[in-house]
Amino acid sequence: MANILSMVNPVAFSHSSQIKQYAHTIVNSLSLEDSWHYDLAAMLCQLGYISLPEELVRKVAEGEELSQAENQHYNSHPDMGARLLKHIPRLEIVADMVKRQNDDVGKIEFQGKLSNENKAILGGQILRVAIAYEQLISQGKDEKAAMDELKDNPANYDPILVETLALGSQNRKVEVMTLPIDKLEPGLILDQPIKTEAGTLLVAKGQTLSQAVLFRLLAAQESGVVSGLVRVFKVT
Repeated sequence: MANILSMVNPVAFSHSSQIKQYAHTIVNSLSLEDSWHYDLAAMLCQLGYISLPEELVRKVAEGEELSQAENQHYNSHPDMGARLLKHIPRLEIVADMVKRQNDDVGKIEFQGKLSNENKAILGGQILRVAIAYEQLISQGKDEKAAMDELKDNPANYDPILVETLALGSQNRKVEVMTLPIDKLEPGLILDQPIKTEAGTLLVAKGQTLSQAVLFRLLAAQESGVVSGLVRVFKVT
């Protein structure tokens, strides 16, 4: 599903890649059980974007004001994503997390053996924080300004989760590389968009490279559609 989203809507998937990193930072710092639930929910939280018009996705990404109808349409995407996931065995909790990503802040359980409902509530709130942080960064704010904005809005973003993300992000190390396409590896993150010679976007800036995307890029290179070096980075 993630690979399909990356091909249908590379911009939306690039946001998912970053959201997954931020969510993983929170989950790892809190030492939560069944971390794969949270990681997978973050990877697929934008799956419902396949139901949104491209222009609406662009306006959201750039922080433009939405009409009431556009806002209602946009807010429907978590339900769409959850419906696509809920019938897949073992992904029921993941689907519920995706569905709850826009839920209001409430009481959250962080410790001990969590019930499935509490996992879904916590997962939804982690997504809410990670998505908001990613949107602020993608709109051009630096990390401190973006984090300060979340901290200044505790009614919408759980303060413990925001502080956990802030502390966890301080320990990241980033290595930047410029590589030919045939030297790229899964897990590297693009620091530039990759476009065809005609200007068509193949992979968006910020997307984490998967094996499927690499196969697509290699095929494009072999056919002469793309060429040259690519700037990437990895976070450890």
